[in-house]
Amino acid sequence: MASKRFYLHAEYNESLACYENFYREKMCYNVTIGSQTKEMCADGANDLSENISDVKGTRVAFEALKHKLGDNGKLKLRPLPDHFEFTNEQIFFIARSQFWCDNDFLDDEYFVKVLKSSGPHPPHNVRVNAVPMQMHEFAEAFNCKLMDKMVTVEAEKCYLLPSGQ
Repeated sequence: MASKRFYLHAEYNESLACYENFYREKMCYNVTIGSQTKEMCADGANDLSENISDVKGTRVAFEALKHKLGDNGKLKLRPLPDHFEFTNEQIFFIARSQFWCDNDFLDDEYFVKVLKSSGPHPPHNVRVNAVPMQMHEFAEAFNCKLMDKMVTVEAEKCYLLPSGQ
């Protein structure tokens, strides 16, 4: 009889490995401490539960937005100041990223401290950049090209469930 514990299934473990590898390989930053600059990358394993939650939660929230927009594609929005013309989808991603805005992360020493911490939370910079990179909807909303930094090819995107949902 097959085990009902989903975390023992190969597909689930492959999904976890995908997230770990993506964060470890793609979420790298050049930091300068003193006179030395070096590349440091996020710890995909340490922050795994938060990283998966960030990506999946944003995907679900975006789907809810699309459902709310319905066929006409418009929400009743408060007017934006002149010269600020964004689509509903762009505003979604901008607002999501603004939540994580933090001037402390402009300080490389602070960023490295958080990056190397043993806590389960990734630095805000990582949260701001990694999630949109995992969503083709972001690239579509901002008309990104395949070779743009914020675009991840479909084969490198991670999904918790094998269905890609």
